[in-house]
Amino acid sequence: MLRLQTVQEKDRDLLWNINQKYLYEMTSFYDDPMDENGNYHYGHFNDYFTDSKRKAYFIYSDSILVGFAMLCPYSNIDQNPDYAMAEFTIFPSFRRRRFAFDAAKMILDKHPGNWEIKYNEKNSGAKKLWNTVAAPYEPAEHHLNEEETVLVFDVRMKMETQRLILRHWEDSDAEDLYRYASDPDVGPIAGWPAHQNIDESRDVIRSVFGGAEAYAICLKEDRKAIGAIELKLNGHTDMTDRDDECEMGYWLGKPFWGQGIMPEAVKEMLRHAFEDCGMQKVWIGYYDGNTKSKRVQEKCGFKYQWQSENVDVPLMHEKRTGHVSLMTKEDWMAER
Repeated sequence: MLRLQTVQEKDRDLLWNINQKYLYEMTSFYDDPMDENGNYHYGHFNDYFTDSKRKAYFIYSDSILVGFAMLCPYSNIDQNPDYAMAEFTIFPSFRRRRFAFDAAKMILDKHPGNWEIKYNEKNSGAKKLWNTVAAPYEPAEHHLNEEETVLVFDVRMKMETQRLILRHWEDSDAEDLYRYASDPDVGPIAGWPAHQNIDESRDVIRSVFGGAEAYAICLKEDRKAIGAIELKLNGHTDMTDRDDECEMGYWLGKPFWGQGIMPEAVKEMLRHAFEDCGMQKVWIGYYDGNTKSKRVQEKCGFKYQWQSENVDVPLMHEKRTGHVSLMTKEDWMAER
């Protein structure tokens, strides 16, 4: 099974070494000289360990390292992309196994936004890969010169169920968000105060709901936001420090309670977590008294793990009793 693993500081030498081998392979297309030590210059290498806008991943097939990817925000055409693929490769002995396509798709799904991907026209493998991967997003082509092409496209993850669309938040959702998030019966029981005005809701969309896996819950009939659901990834949750685990959070507007909408959304997000994002475990919690959230978790197959006393609820400036449950990929597959 293919998975992505974030490169850590302790992996610095490994990333440097395999990137050097990749740069050597790229001399088939670019005339880049070695220095006096036999290395290829890579000026931004250290930035991948200090700059939050740069991401580096090892690509594993089970426990075997089969490739790597490096993402940056650099534009080749004077635009302002969220992500550009700086380096990407599957090692030669693992090619022709669909690893490159699957890994590239996993990276795009993990990082929705505006993308730029450059390839050399002489590199037929890269050209075929990136045009295939980008095709669903209808990319625009920019030819830098006779040999280099840049694909520009927008990755916006959207999921559908029988009644729902789960899509990324937009500024235009602020009024709908305020309509439901201003209800005192919705936010406080989940650990956040009711919104006071539309401007506050707009700020929440831009700051809190800007995560890679944050989605608005919408009815298909009008696509208007009626709730929120998110996979909180490593670095944004205190429930796990692993890249293949995450925490799920959600809430739903009060007029839609009791209609089975929340379990429908949660089940689709579990599918997305395990099938698209490569997760092995999804954690979830609720505070004492939130019986509706508890029932949703039970309906969706989460298994209760533990209770914690005096849990800080910083947005409400109080402490509560918290409960934690878990869904593993094995359990999820067994229930399908």
